[in-house]
Amino acid sequence: MKSITLVTTLAAATTAITAPHTSAKRDLYPISLTDLYASYYDQTKPETTLVNFKLSDPNTNLNTTCNAAWSIGQAGTLKFNCADPSYQLSFPNGIYNVEDFMIEISRPDGSESGQARAYGESWKCEKHDGYPSETCAWDGVFHVGVSK
Repeated sequence: MKSITLVTTLAAATTAITAPHTSAKRDLYPISLTDLYASYYDQTKPETTLVNFKLSDPNTNLNTTCNAAWSIGQAGTLKFNCADPSYQLSFPNGIYNVEDFMIEISRPDGSESGQARAYGESWKCEKHDGYPSETCAWDGVFHVGVSK
């Protein structure tokens, strides 16, 4: 009987030692963006894209709005504060096509960050002869996966 207990204990210890180490990191839910709009202005130089949306973070139960005006030539590292400055918006690759660009959401304290590419058939766009030259609305909820 003692040998069975000893074997069971050794097996449990071996399993614990060989198991991969995982940190106690909690899983984060994606941030949801609704009412995502992008408007492209090319009548004046530099060309500018205005982006605005509502942000909902299920990890913090916070909601805010974000607006940014990105012009060709600005650095991709430029961060724009949302209405709640505990969230920031950036465009790591810039915006050279109003229907295809990367959105990055982060928190200045480093607790969350993530990015997602906004492209595809969910953009519903209209071209205009006036100002702006193109307006686009995302059809549905846009999700940005975040991690710590």
